[in-house]
Amino acid sequence: MAWTGLLAAAAPAQGAEHPLLPGCPEPLTPECADRLEGQALQTHAPLARRESGALRLVPPQAASTPPGVRWLGPLADSGLQLLAEFPAGQPPVFRLAGEGAPPLALPGPAWPAPGGRLLISVGPLAGGSAAVVLIGRVETRWRVLLRQEAAAGAQLTFVGWRSDAAAARLQWSCRGSPALAVQLRDGPFGWDWFPALPAGCPTQR
Repeated sequence: MAWTGLLAAAAPAQGAEHPLLPGCPEPLTPECADRLEGQALQTHAPLARRESGALRLVPPQAASTPPGVRWLGPLADSGLQLLAEFPAGQPPVFRLAGEGAPPLALPGPAWPAPGGRLLISVGPLAGGSAAVVLIGRVETRWRVLLRQEAAAGAQLTFVGWRSDAAAARLQWSCRGSPALAVQLRDGPFGWDWFPALPAGCPTQR
């Protein structure tokens, strides 16, 4: 198929290390999140604190923070903060805190673009497939610009933002195949993929 050459030409998928998750395994574990929260609370004391075990955010969230949520710190100059929670038997779920933060669960840690007006989250879903969520700041609010799941069995790995924040670089891989380099780009009709994401995994022979 036409994918074969593209897949073979690309290097194996290598994701970047998230700046708020140094030294942690993937997926993030509660033990590593506990260590990171302790460090973040010391470094960014004005933004959050623990009182009698409860997490207090400044300014407070519109809804109370569920028990077991870890605070991982501010996301560069986006004005938002990163939270992680750990549903039993499922991958960790990431959420955003801060003024105008959207109340949605993310499949992976949010990566801020240069300039702080875009965030992208890439990671596995509970059912085993991968998803990408792109969020943009519009005046004082954040809204979802794109949410898409990869084909069954495929994985997406975040590589980095382009310096002008007009494209996010990712890698698409499927069942151990070499990775395909793709970009999520800001085009004349909105955000789209280049090249287009494959509709499914190549047939194994």
